[in-house]
Amino acid sequence: MASSASKRGRWIPVSLAKGHVFGPRGRSGRVRLGQCFGRLCVREAAPPARSGAKRWECSCSCGGTTVAVAYDLVSGHARSCGCISRDRTIGRNTTHGGSKRPEYAVWLRLVHRCVDPRAAAYPYYGGRGIRVCASWRRSFESFFAVVGPRPSSRHEIERIDNDGDYAPGNVRWATDLEQANNRRSNRWVTAHGETLTVAQWERRTGTSRWCIYARLNRGWLGERAVFGGT
Repeated sequence: MASSASKRGRWIPVSLAKGHVFGPRGRSGRVRLGQCFGRLCVREAAPPARSGAKRWECSCSCGGTTVAVAYDLVSGHARSCGCISRDRTIGRNTTHGGSKRPEYAVWLRLVHRCVDPRAAAYPYYGGRGIRVCASWRRSFESFFAVVGPRPSSRHEIERIDNDGDYAPGNVRWATDLEQANNRRSNRWVTAHGETLTVAQWERRTGTSRWCIYARLNRGWLGERAVFGGT
């Protein structure tokens, strides 16, 4: 790789000084405005590092900002303003009076899937913008004070608005079945003045949900979709 001397007589790669970077396995590229790396999105150019390396001001999905070297962004060394490291220490370095309670494990899981890009469920939570409110992310006690005891081992925390954050007013304890009724893919049907999901009508009437779906797809509505007939 070609090099050029900096003002201090140090040699730096020409590619770094010009904004070109070499990522994992030697792949080269250029950081551009609007690109996102982990939780960071590039906003504008920042003054270069003393070595001459290109730097960028980035906004973080947690609401913070940071300045990162182009190489660190592309190589994956810079993925947040530092909040990922802080979030990972929550469970390790903080002991709570309720750390042995079942609610504590629920809290850890929901924080993990919203803040850690390595989490298997991250693409469906943090990856699509779902966050944990700041007070809950920092404190199990704040979380527990709002949600209260877990009713049973079958209950998990559900977001009432599937596109909303884990925050006061948007969560409740719910079973898997109750959570299924709140999924965006559910269809609601009104029959005899009552509006329920297809899954709920199946349990109420004994009619297979697939039968109800088939009727809906044929254009049947209301009572006819649920109960059949003409």
